[in-house]
Amino acid sequence: MLVEHFHRQRKYEDAYRYIQFMTTRKIDLHPFLRADIINEVYKEMGIAPSSNERVKGEEVSKNNGDDEEDEDAVGEELDEVKKLIGRAVLHIGK
Repeated sequence: MLVEHFHRQRKYEDAYRYIQFMTTRKIDLHPFLRADIINEVYKEMGIAPSSNERVKGEEVSKNNGDDEEDEDAVGEELDEVKKLIGRAVLHIGK
């Protein structure tokens, strides 16, 4: 959801960062992100997606038209990620 949010906002660097966050943790992008979003983010960043990130064929969409609910969920998810990153930074600093 965060990738979709940043993609809608045309914040491609942020979208790319979360795609990388997912791929470094071996999370398959395809169940969560549509092919056009992944491909556009990489295109805007000037990077060719690896074979693991390249998406072909049928696209997956979880958007049922409830943009307000999506935005709320994105905000909650972003808050959770910020907390996790903050904890990691504190742990590293010890």
